[in-house]
Amino acid sequence: MLELWLMRHAHSEAGREVNDRERPLSVRGEASAARMGAHFCERGFSPARILCSSAARARDTCAGMGPGFSDHPHVDFEPNLYLASPETLLQEIERADRAVRSLLLVGHLPGLEDLALALAGQGPAQLAAQSGLAAGFEPAAVACFESDAESFAAIRSHPARLVGFASPTRLAAEDIR
Repeated sequence: MLELWLMRHAHSEAGREVNDRERPLSVRGEASAARMGAHFCERGFSPARILCSSAARARDTCAGMGPGFSDHPHVDFEPNLYLASPETLLQEIERADRAVRSLLLVGHLPGLEDLALALAGQGPAQLAAQSGLAAGFEPAAVACFESDAESFAAIRSHPARLVGFASPTRLAAEDIR
């Protein structure tokens, strides 16, 4: 079974006089990245590989989550993931080494959300609605998919199933209960 995790970068600073690619995380974003890393750790998820946009806010998100991973996964910072289309994201996923069974992609809207909705559309639409994915990909949110494809290169021909969705806001709401 393959695991594919699609994550939006955490909340970034706005209005600063820096190039969009170089916008850092806000204090809120740093806390969200750490929270999601802890969530991954609690669930025992440590990806074999991470594909991450080379934008500062995506790199900072990966760094903020890193202590939550039990292993030290290989991270590839890819310039072409910055504001990438769903097709470009899927092509990068398909290039993963055949031995990789779990992959985390950290990217940007709208391509990341469009890809997640397209993959979820192959499964029950009701699950997408119930998971919160249909309501939008807030900063630091992550959608988890499973596929019985033999490798990520074959993911288009083996439908992925949405098996989970988490976000810092949803985790905070769960903590209240």
